Amino acid sequence: MDLGDGASRARAKDRRPAYVAAFLLFLVTPQAVALALQFHRGFRPFVHPPSRVALSWDMFAIEISRCDLRWNPPLDVVGHPLASLRSAGQPLEWDPVFNNVEQYAAAGRYGCDYARPNTPTRVSLTCATAEGQIVRDDFPCH
Repeated sequence: MDLGDGASRARAKDRRPAYVAAFLLFLVTPQAVALALQFHRGFRPFVHPPSRVALSWDMFAIEISRCDLRWNPPLDVVGHPLASLRSAGQPLEWDPVFNNVEQYAAAGRYGCDYARPNTPTRVSLTCATAEGQIVRDDFPCH
């Protein structure tokens, strides 16, 4: 296997720092722009929380509610039973997450469109809010 002459390898080795610098610049630039935009919108550390900005370092550091959303009996979605919002995702993927309890309830009502006709279906919602509260709701479809 011919790896080329020593001069070619030396030139490639000389370019490595430039490639690393370009790669780091590619990673850092969007983060720096997003952080500058947050400061422009009023973010001050320990004083005012940041606003959501795409590609920012804290893009996902927002207060969210985590809920267990279930339908009983399970919905019939394209011939497959769907008993919970969590089972709608792929294994080893993230659970579907919304910002607040109202959005989970809206997803529950949306799921009711797939309830079997003439079958009383109930939506069950158990949530842990960002404020540390436990919220339970249970309502019928239709």
